[in-house]
Amino acid sequence: MSTFTLKKDGRLEYFQSNMLMQTGEVKHFFSTKNGGVSKGEFESLNLGVYTNDYKENIEENFNIICSSLNMNKSIAYLNQEHGTKVYVVDKDNYDDIVGKKGDAIITSQKNIPIGVFTADCVPILLYDKKQKVAAAIHAGWRGVEGRILTETLNVMKFKFQSCVEDVVCAIGPAIGPCCFEVSRDVADKFTFVFTVDDSIYVDLLKEVYSEAKDLNILEENIDVLGKCTVCSDSLFHSYRREKGKTGRIGSFIEII
Repeated sequence: MSTFTLKKDGRLEYFQSNMLMQTGEVKHFFSTKNGGVSKGEFESLNLGVYTNDYKENIEENFNIICSSLNMNKSIAYLNQEHGTKVYVVDKDNYDDIVGKKGDAIITSQKNIPIGVFTADCVPILLYDKKQKVAAAIHAGWRGVEGRILTETLNVMKFKFQSCVEDVVCAIGPAIGPCCFEVSRDVADKFTFVFTVDDSIYVDLLKEVYSEAKDLNILEENIDVLGKCTVCSDSLFHSYRREKGKTGRIGSFIEII
């Protein structure tokens, strides 16, 4: 199911999940590459704080999108490493958590936008409507293999008594099965694999969706954008399409 809507504010473009919007308790976005100030290979809305873009451009890009959605500009994020480490951030440990190596970040506190950066990997935003807990997940193929969605929900259950039936799961733009060609040794780690001639492809979005279903997240609470970052040149940065020389989209959520 997809309830995503493309929102526009001048040149700025971003996607929102209507499932998350309907909770009335969070602000969020899955950005595109449009509406920022970055130039060259990072053009134009590059939110990747660990790219080689000018720092002032990245800061202005965040200012543009956060101002459009009236979100707090003091964002919380991790130094992603394609693993399964999960951190919980709050106002007391904010300075210690930001920039730590990990791939999923959780908060139960209001006004702390948490998020991840991607350029083909799968961005996932979670919100527990009952316990008022949000999470942002960066799921590369190694993270998907390591079941980072499961790891994140386990922390939400342990720390905040979350129940899966209360969780909304929004899965943003990522490399599609049309473009995720892999070697046999990588393909052997996954379930949703197919071949075209002599090429092997993995459907990461189906892998994540299947994991969400296995965790008993309700089907009506799983929202999948379903747009391929590689194919959608006019909308998204893509590491594979641009051979590594590109910006990053951001996927952020803030409890209000």
